[in-house]
Amino acid sequence: MTEPVFDVGDRARVTATVTDVDGDNDSPDAVTWSVKDPAGTVTNPSDSVVSAGVHRITIDCALPGRYRLRFAGSANPKCAGEGSLFVRRSHFS
Repeated sequence: MTEPVFDVGDRARVTATVTDVDGDNDSPDAVTWSVKDPAGTVTNPSDSVVSAGVHRITIDCALPGRYRLRFAGSANPKCAGEGSLFVRRSHFS
């Protein structure tokens, strides 16, 4: 999987899809997102439910560098996933 690349000032949409063992979408009871920006600051943005099992957040790409992402469902089903995205430096700042 290729790491997505954005520019400073972009708003990145990140989506997580939870499926059961049969591949059908499944919605956890509670979801937590964690985002660590390039400065090391961790935030827990609220997500929006796009459809059953599909959760989305929007990240303001204010700093250049790598953003680390974590998605976790606490129960029914318990699940987790991690990823990252990269924000390029601007030649104008």
